[in-house]
Amino acid sequence: MTTAQQTESALDAALRFMDRQRTIEEIASVLAFEGRDGYLAFVAEWKARYAELSAEIRAHKREMKPAYPGDVSYKGNAQCRRETGRWKARRLLMVRKASKVRAASQWEAARKAAAA
Repeated sequence: MTTAQQTESALDAALRFMDRQRTIEEIASVLAFEGRDGYLAFVAEWKARYAELSAEIRAHKREMKPAYPGDVSYKGNAQCRRETGRWKARRLLMVRKASKVRAASQWEAARKAAAA
């Protein structure tokens, strides 16, 4: 296993796992957080990546707007990049939802273990 594979984040692992159509529960099964701090680090990484992607989508959307009234130049490349970004954003949202499911199940397991 290379160093790059060892340092792969949980977010990258979940996104790679989603190459095929997956349910939220299947995605959640890939995620594992080492306590609250691990979960918060994951959320911080997710937020940064989503904000970056959102800014890219907005930039591509601005590229699609006509530069002046009557502008008929080709805007297809910007539209394609925008749609690709939106697809990636939907995948990130699915991973975030799965992370909430996984964190809740880990919290519940820890609560039951503490009560026992």
